[in-house]
Amino acid sequence: MKNRPGLLPSLGLAALALVYRAILRSRYYGAEEEDYGNLGLIRGTLDSGFTYIETQHMPLFTSLAAAVTGLVGDAELGGELVAMLSGAATVGLASWLGWRWFRPQVGVLVGLLLCFSPLAALHSATPLRISLFGFLTLLGIYLAGERAPIRAGLVLSLAFFTRFDTAFTLLPALGLLSLSNFFSSRSRKVRPSAPESSGSSSGTTEAKRFQAAEWHLAAPLILGLSVIAWALYYQSTEGSLRFWGDVAARTSGDSPTALEPLKLLAFLEPVLLYTGLLPLLLLPLSTYRILRGDQGDSPR
Repeated sequence: MKNRPGLLPSLGLAALALVYRAILRSRYYGAEEEDYGNLGLIRGTLDSGFTYIETQHMPLFTSLAAAVTGLVGDAELGGELVAMLSGAATVGLASWLGWRWFRPQVGVLVGLLLCFSPLAALHSATPLRISLFGFLTLLGIYLAGERAPIRAGLVLSLAFFTRFDTAFTLLPALGLLSLSNFFSSRSRKVRPSAPESSGSSSGTTEAKRFQAAEWHLAAPLILGLSVIAWALYYQSTEGSLRFWGDVAARTSGDSPTALEPLKLLAFLEPVLLYTGLLPLLLLPLSTYRILRGDQGDSPR
């Protein structure tokens, strides 16, 4: 604990958030029809022995909730447990991030605000996937800022398998961040094999930074491969690579027809139809962390 200041307060805030969401669960009966639709998906996934994958939604939340339902015997409780634990974990992680990257007061304030935020609290007291998505997104950004690109790519892939917004928000933003970091290090004209100067470790330090910049490209690469894998699976079952197409058509009504005269490129459609602004607002925090450069540089 001495080497991780702020960990204990963050865990305390996470515990407080979990208790608060458990209280809300007994008094709140859902935000939208998706709450009840998810219950059918959870039960269907469990009853099929996890062989059923509903392609209108990404499968991770449903699969996790179905696994918990198999333990507790109730689909509503199973979905809510996943949501509540994810929401509480998000509070603790946000507090820890604020404490570690900025200052203790920021961590405590962010944790308290997120703990009692009506929208965040109510969404994580019902069987909705947004809480799990928020936790995985924030964790992936934290890992990217901590120079752990491989783990960041894997976690953000899990976020994508929770909500496909990740493919059209975090993937391009993460790619730009990684390329910027890579070419910034290349511009220093430092090679990884540069000999360490006598009496100084600057050569070794710069070489490590160069290698870290190269490895940082692993995050968007891993996430991109996950998106391609799901698109190919979707094509094998639905006959199209546009895995966002049905949801976009269902939620946007006639807007694709109205936009057609503008001859917009197909890949811009999700950006126009989905906000997904939260990851784009959070990613600069990861950039700030990297530019500070006051932590270890070796990729993980």
